[in-house]
Amino acid sequence: MPYGAGNNNGIPGHPASPGYGTFIYDLSKLSAPMVTVTPGAYPNAVGFDEKHKLIYAQNFDVDLIVYNHGGAKLGEFEMDDRNAQTRAFFPHPDGGKVLVLTGKSLFWCELPKSVIDRAG
Repeated sequence: MPYGAGNNNGIPGHPASPGYGTFIYDLSKLSAPMVTVTPGAYPNAVGFDEKHKLIYAQNFDVDLIVYNHGGAKLGEFEMDDRNAQTRAFFPHPDGGKVLVLTGKSLFWCELPKSVIDRAG
């Protein structure tokens, strides 16, 4: 779960978490994260696109950050002003599309083909 200051270091069986890191777990193995994403300051939302194996995150400045399941950043997208803060992601079941709920608005996003192509 995202935490404003990032996940803690020193947890047994876990890698060192870089600043503002968020551990992502496989539900069949909760003893250690499968990947860590590092969206930046004050993460508070994460989402998953199972069809394209994408992870959605955000930070204080960027509404949508897209990672592959290995944790590599594929793109960043700003939709609202800096103070709006993303609250939740609602991925479309067909993949590559997501509703982004901020504190002020709801946005429909279709990811560029270039981002989806680099997901695998």
